[in-house]
Amino acid sequence: ATKAEQPTANPHHGDAAAIADGQQVFTQICAACHKPDASGLVGPSLVDPYWKYGHTDAELFQTVMEGRPGGMPAWGAQLGSEKVWRALAYLETLPRTNAPGVGAPGYAPAPAPTAPGN
Repeated sequence: ATKAEQPTANPHHGDAAAIADGQQVFTQICAACHKPDASGLVGPSLVDPYWKYGHTDAELFQTVMEGRPGGMPAWGAQLGSEKVWRALAYLETLPRTNAPGVGAPGYAPAPAPTAPGN
């Protein structure tokens, strides 16, 4: 399908069955880099207000389908548009934070705990 044929708004907003399917896709594919809670690991946080490539449905869809420079692989060929939209529908149900997350300007990881007596 060409970009012109793709919806610009997620067709699965609020669709419980699609969100459940999307949770499975997110857990199996996305969580390895973004963590199960989407707070970021190798990939950036998906629950903070900072979105390098945009946060509209169309921009998120393009990011997942086509990938982005610097690490985000293109998942379109493997997942197809339907699974991508469902994963994005699940993502929008996750709790958000205002704190800069992994990948955001000004992000600083919490210091590692030190053992008592060190």
